[in-house]
Amino acid sequence: MRRGQAGPGEGSADPAAQWREQAAAYGLPDSLSLVRDEAEASARRADLLSRAVEEMRGVSGLLEDVQRAAQTAVDARRLAECSRRTVLDSFGRLSDARATLEACRQRSGMDELALVQEASAARQAHTDVRGRLARARRKAAEANSIASAARQAQADAARRLQESRPRAKASVEAVRRCLALDGLAEALTGTAQDGSADHNDAGTWLKELRARLLAVPQPSAGIDACADALRHHLAAAPDEDWRLGHGPAPERMPTHQLSLAGRRMSPHAAARMAAAHQAEAHHAYSAADENALENFVLGRIPTAISTAWVELQDWAEEVNEQMKLTAASSGVGVQIELALRRDLPPSIATIHHLTCKVGDAERTPEQQRRIGQELLAVMRLGEEMRAGDAGPGSRRADRLAEAIDIRTWVTVKYMITRPGTTRQERWGARGVTVSKGESRLIVLAPMLAALAAEYRDLPPHAARLCALDEVPGDVDDHGRDGIAAYLATLDLDLMSTSHNWDGSPGAWDGIDIFELEKAPEDTVIAFPVRVYSPLLQQAAGHLKASPAGAS
Repeated sequence: MRRGQAGPGEGSADPAAQWREQAAAYGLPDSLSLVRDEAEASARRADLLSRAVEEMRGVSGLLEDVQRAAQTAVDARRLAECSRRTVLDSFGRLSDARATLEACRQRSGMDELALVQEASAARQAHTDVRGRLARARRKAAEANSIASAARQAQADAARRLQESRPRAKASVEAVRRCLALDGLAEALTGTAQDGSADHNDAGTWLKELRARLLAVPQPSAGIDACADALRHHLAAAPDEDWRLGHGPAPERMPTHQLSLAGRRMSPHAAARMAAAHQAEAHHAYSAADENALENFVLGRIPTAISTAWVELQDWAEEVNEQMKLTAASSGVGVQIELALRRDLPPSIATIHHLTCKVGDAERTPEQQRRIGQELLAVMRLGEEMRAGDAGPGSRRADRLAEAIDIRTWVTVKYMITRPGTTRQERWGARGVTVSKGESRLIVLAPMLAALAAEYRDLPPHAARLCALDEVPGDVDDHGRDGIAAYLATLDLDLMSTSHNWDGSPGAWDGIDIFELEKAPEDTVIAFPVRVYSPLLQQAAGHLKASPAGAS
């Protein structure tokens, strides 16, 4: 057993004593105070060791920084040595440059500033030249590339040209065969087949041919449609000797050939011959037309003008006699007066004098020819003034109608008549005054006469409607009865509105009156009143007049 250790029987008696013994045996503190002091001392020593470690770490980093600084210093010393050598070299070059500059200045006689400016300009010029040289090199490279591509394209074109020569030769021959057709070259305005042309000038010849083909007007329909239309036209004229058939056609090109009385010819020659025949026929027609017109003008027109003039005067007298019925209660009435226009052309004035003032029996042959000459002169003047109208036949008919229309030769004046005097006053003249009712009668009477003249060609059973609005307004009873009698004389069927006129039953065969009154809810009630003569009652199926309010 070791010394200081208790035997098996001793330890169980005092553990603390045993611990102290063991601690003393190991050289350790054997009391709690000593253990506590030893722990505190150990903690202080551990703290010191930690700080020492940290300080050693900082010293290590400082040593690394010092090492890097030393390396940097070595590099800086090496760079400084290089810079020193560079400075020395630069100083040497500067000295050489100054010596050269001084030598140049001495040789050139210029100061240093001028030499510096010249050197700067030379450097700038050198830079510009180098830039232009670079651009020129790029352009040269591009030009070489383009030239290479052009050479390749030229070679390809030459190859294609060589390959297309047989086809082009065949095409030119086909065009020449087409132009050999009868009439085709002539239709192309002078283009003919040139047998002496070789392949070298075939291109120019084809260009000219193309230009002439483009100059040919394009038809509104195809050649087959035109041929069908021409066949229908020829079929509609069986007396004509023209015939249309198919001509010789190369390959699939459609051709047509015309024949006249068995004689075959090209379309161009046929058109030229047809134009010649048309011109001859037109000339013959014009000559016959002029001859017939001259005979008609000299034979019948003067008599027709004379008759129309007499009828116009008779109509005016008849209308004036009828308008006497429309006089107002004051006796004021209206008459119409036909006066020859003062601005008539000399030819028309001459025609009027020889046809209207000189009778047919009194007219000499010389005067008869003079009338025909003046009529033809009027027609030619109209032809010059209306050159852009329809065909010559229609223009001739229109000019002839205008030349003999005597209505355009006169002016119509309204002349006011007053009772107790033969003097007449022109309506609208200065100083001529009438009442409102008289003015209504003066305007209405000639207007109704003109309306009746428009109906003069209708059959007797036709309606001659005259629609007027508030006609009897401002007219007294005498004037209203005159209007009614005047309308009956003119055989006009009046339809009029009025608020104070029940018509004039004694003036006509019958009258239908509808009195209108407004009713509630925007409705209108009509009260018809029919006043018929016995004859009209029998014709209308009414045995007697309906009372007011009956339908």
